[in-house]
Amino acid sequence: MEKTKLIPMSCDMVFKKMWGDPDNIDRLSALLSIILGIPYEKLRNRIEIIDSEKKVTNKAEKRQRFDILAKVKLSLLGKVNLEMNIGFDQTDIDRNTSYISHIFSSNIRSGENYADMETVFQINFNDYDICKENEDIIDKYYYMNKNFCILTEKLQIYHINIAKCKNIWYNGDIKKYNKLDQQVIRLCTLMTLTDEEEFRTCIGEIDMDELVKKDIEEVEQHLSADDEILAYYGSEEDLRKLELGKIKNAERRGIEQGYIEKTMEIARNMLLENIDLDTISRITKLTKEEINSLSKD
Repeated sequence: MEKTKLIPMSCDMVFKKMWGDPDNIDRLSALLSIILGIPYEKLRNRIEIIDSEKKVTNKAEKRQRFDILAKVKLSLLGKVNLEMNIGFDQTDIDRNTSYISHIFSSNIRSGENYADMETVFQINFNDYDICKENEDIIDKYYYMNKNFCILTEKLQIYHINIAKCKNIWYNGDIKKYNKLDQQVIRLCTLMTLTDEEEFRTCIGEIDMDELVKKDIEEVEQHLSADDEILAYYGSEEDLRKLELGKIKNAERRGIEQGYIEKTMEIARNMLLENIDLDTISRITKLTKEEINSLSKD
């Protein structure tokens, strides 16, 4: 690799070592501060990295390893699972859903009150959009029914397209977003960069503790020169994921079409319930013209 090139944090090994280091929680505290919108000082010293090895309870159970699993010692928060997903694959989504389900189900022990169950967040950093219709920087998912009634807020899944964030940062479109989204865009762009100069520029724009920023720069330099990571980066596993992402484009288009059809179905049902057009448009993101056309079908 050229001396001016870095191994990006989108590389699994760099991602885990950068943000999942139990000896330096400040970096993870800074990241969660930006993603969750919580002041850094409030999170600092209140995060604990949990052993990422999922305990196997029976011989038939598949052994799984989370990218990063942490406990946040603040009220209304609980466990946070961070995953880096490069290259679209439906099995990645299914696997990550199984992760958060396992974390949630192991949240409480026999005899404890279910009211004390902790909230579990899963933050997925992807290089693709799960839902192209959603233009939010953080695409949030909850357990809910077709009428958008949330079953529980104690399970929250965030999807962030780091490739889209990078494009926004490169194209100078970042000023179109609010200040909180701008911070998320810069942070996620940072995870994709391989050029040292661009890396320094981007991290300089992030509203983050200066000592933490300096530490991130130094760790990124160190990891990019690590022989083990150099051997892993560009390995068959990484290349397989990238190729798989291209192969799965047709499948993704099918999922997107399924989402559109489901949205149309929800809008039709809301029309039958005589819900006003403004409310239907706000919930489904369809235009009033599109909604009116459904009543003619």
